[in-house]
Amino acid sequence: MGRGVALEGLENYLEAARSMATAVEKIDAKDPRHFDAAYSAAEFFQHAGNTADAIKYYEMVAKDGTGDIKARAVVAADMLK
Repeated sequence: MGRGVALEGLENYLEAARSMATAVEKIDAKDPRHFDAAYSAAEFFQHAGNTADAIKYYEMVAKDGTGDIKARAVVAADMLK
């Protein structure tokens, strides 16, 4: 996840998104960081102009996430559709 954040700082959103997507695959879904990484991947894909992947990760959080992050993901996914 740290690599993704560093790449975001360099405004390399596509690589940041890919890094976060890799983190999503490696982190257990029961770990709260799983959905944080998925939401970040979605945001980075959106900044990179990759709407399809952004929606994919927003929907992942909207489906199985909880609380505020789930609510934000639902709105973000709906806005991109």
